[in-house]
Parts: sequence; structure tokens; C-alpha cells
Amino acid sequence: MPATLVSLHAASAVSVEDLNNREREIALYASDMPTTYRYRVSDEETLKNWITQGAARIGLDALYVLAAENREYRRRWLNGQTTPAETAAHTRRFPESRRLRRSGELASTFTVYHVGVSDTAKTRQAMSASAFPAPVRLAVTA
Repeated sequence: MPATLVSLHAASAVSVEDLNNREREIALYASDMPTTYRYRVSDEETLKNWITQGAARIGLDALYVLAAENREYRRRWLNGQTTPAETAAHTRRFPESRRLRRSGELASTFTVYHVGVSDTAKTRQAMSASAFPAPVRLAVTA
């Protein structure tokens, strides 16, 4: 079973169009998607269901924060500015690096070829993690 992120509050209804690419990545990471899943063009509905499942599983508040933290960490990492403490925190949040990488690849493919991103989701993509309310309780389970 893949590692999943869980939250005390789940989202009641999630629209994939209202999630930006990074949020879709985190939702896929938290879903039941097999880590070794191989994309097929006909799998649009399957990917959409996994994104919805992952977002509902961890809740939108937690999803927004995790996506923003992941985006901020990647920017700092690309610029060689991460500290050992930041890297350790990132690894605790996302212990399965292969799964995170695959989730990112699939989220990008899904965004480019299947479902675009709403203006609201694009606006959130520019926000820092501190702009969102802190998620209630977040834990990683395997």
C-alpha cells in the first residue's frame, strides 16, 4: 500500500480544475495510485479520480499548505539554498521520493493534456505556505 498523507478534516467536494499542478501532485501522492503506475492516454478518468481521492483524503487546507511548502522547498533546492533542517522536514513530509517524483510527472501530464487550471488555482500557486491557515493535524502513514 502506498504511503499516504492523512488529515483530520477531509474535503467534501473537490474539483480537479480548481487545483493547481503542485496541488494535483500532492493529491496523487496521497492517493491510492500505485507508485509504479504507467500512464496511458485512456486513463484520464482514473487520474482524475486519484487526484480527487487524494485531495479528499488530506483535506483542502492541508493540500494547499503542503503544495506551497513543496513548491517553496523545490525553489530553494534548485538555487542551492536549502538547509539540512529543511531537507529533513521535506523528507519527513514526503518520505517516498520516487512516489513524489512520479506524482509530479503525472500531475504535469494531466495538466498539459487533459484538464487545465482555474484562475483561482493559478493565484494560489503564487502564494507562500504562510498565507494559508495551518492544517489541523497532519501525519504521514504507511
